[in-house]
Amino acid sequence: FNKALKLNSNYAETYLVKCEAYIELFEFQKAKDCIKKYLKLSNDTYKTYLNMVEIYTASGDFNKALIFCNKLIDQKPDDALAYYKKACLLKQMNNIIGAIDCYSTCIELQSDHYDAYCDKAELLVALCNHEEALLLYAKAISVDKSNSDAYIGKALVYMDLQDYPSALPLAKRAYDLNPSDDWCKCYFFIIKDMINNTSSPKLRVIK
Repeated sequence: FNKALKLNSNYAETYLVKCEAYIELFEFQKAKDCIKKYLKLSNDTYKTYLNMVEIYTASGDFNKALIFCNKLIDQKPDDALAYYKKACLLKQMNNIIGAIDCYSTCIELQSDHYDAYCDKAELLVALCNHEEALLLYAKAISVDKSNSDAYIGKALVYMDLQDYPSALPLAKRAYDLNPSDDWCKCYFFIIKDMINNTSSPKLRVIK
């Protein structure tokens, strides 16, 4: 990055990339310094706000991150990413209802936002709204059938309901998709063992 800046110190995007690298290294003050230099060369406040959200989120200052999230939304009210980031922040701050509302808005703006479906479903399970959570996980699966997260999430809802026969094929699908993931493997074998140990022979899984 420094070599690139020596070649052209007026290239704003280099400071932006350098800022993102400092965030990854948890060097937040250096990241902020890069943002200040970026702003001197660019009028793109959207990218500035977005990176400030990342800086304050990574540093654990969620209140300041939320301020910049709101700036993003004020600037682009139809931006699904801004609402998703705000929802994630509110979740971290234990504002469950606020987070659910923001996930809902994100989904309204971007109907194929896989993570928003899964994250909202997870919060609804915490509120014991299993029915809607199952619908959201099903929607996420329809968006991306190759991602194991929604299969596991939906399986966990059925486990919470003690409906292990419904949970098993979902956990198996997640394990088939991602056999190297410890959680996928763990849940699949746990659910299979629970069914095999049941008193009803009809529910037993042979393999």
